[in-house]
Amino acid sequence: MLYDMTAKLLSIIIPVYKVEKYLIKCVNSILAALKEQEEKYEIILVNDGSPDSCPTICDEYVKQYKNIHVIHQENSGVSVARNNGINFARGEYIAFVDSDDWVTEEIKKLIQYIERNKEVEVFQVGYTHVGESGEEIHKISSTDYAVIDLRKEKNAYRLLTKRLRISTCSLVVKKEFLLKNDLFFKKDRICGEDFDLCIRMLLFCRKFGFLELNYYRYLKRAESVTNSKQIKIFYDILQNSSELLEQINLNQLLSKTNKRYLIKLVNDFMVGTIVWVLQVPGVDFKEIKKQLRNNKKCYIHPNKCSKKFFILVLRLFGLRFTTFLYRIIRRKRKQV
Repeated sequence: MLYDMTAKLLSIIIPVYKVEKYLIKCVNSILAALKEQEEKYEIILVNDGSPDSCPTICDEYVKQYKNIHVIHQENSGVSVARNNGINFARGEYIAFVDSDDWVTEEIKKLIQYIERNKEVEVFQVGYTHVGESGEEIHKISSTDYAVIDLRKEKNAYRLLTKRLRISTCSLVVKKEFLLKNDLFFKKDRICGEDFDLCIRMLLFCRKFGFLELNYYRYLKRAESVTNSKQIKIFYDILQNSSELLEQINLNQLLSKTNKRYLIKLVNDFMVGTIVWVLQVPGVDFKEIKKQLRNNKKCYIHPNKCSKKFFILVLRLFGLRFTTFLYRIIRRKRKQV
């Protein structure tokens, strides 16, 4: 079937790699939910050199649906896949869906919100963590509907940083805004690329919209993370945080107050990463301690009370005791 190259309202980009077990459910959920709005959206499947049956599944969808396209690329990672999807997209707005996740019928309302609020550059929606059998684990709301002018409204960034959900799947972004400000995913990072892009968006965004929607189902897969990969993730996020702080401080569009709120947001995310990486058995305390000592600006001023407490304990008692304490807390929580 010939691919429809006409302009669309929404492009849904799905990176594809080793997900033959989940891909059909993902794509079919979108097709079913938006079956009456085919002319308003497109699905872009980006096959990232998947070695399983995913390329064939993608090609079959292209044969059957004129609003589905596939990009085949050599294995280059999810960031490159998403960036290629952005460049190819014909939609006025772009949404990202991971190929092992799915959506519900509520995504219909997203189309309506976009049509009524085309001055908004970035929308945020809620999402729900689910297990392999579809059971709900944790619901993350986007809060009540609101459109904020980040340049005009008083305390806008204070409100934004309290409500913000850092996840690629929770954001719907105007393509023109991405291209104009050269906002793409960093291709050399294996983790934290969504956080990095989200913060960089806030440096340029004027109109931000919170949508009272929760159509996205985020699959929590039971996968082990190796020590070496976990440390690489820690380094990536530490590097992201350092670069973001520099960009925030150099930005001339933001007031000192708004810069401070964004700095606290970056620090919050970094503290969460520190807590997470310290859970891995056999972690190299000496190396982690060295990195933390050399990059205090990335985590020393968090916003949330729980993370302020973590930093206080860390400064008073050191890394090993703090890790010991948090591992005990984690075990106790699992027992409850």
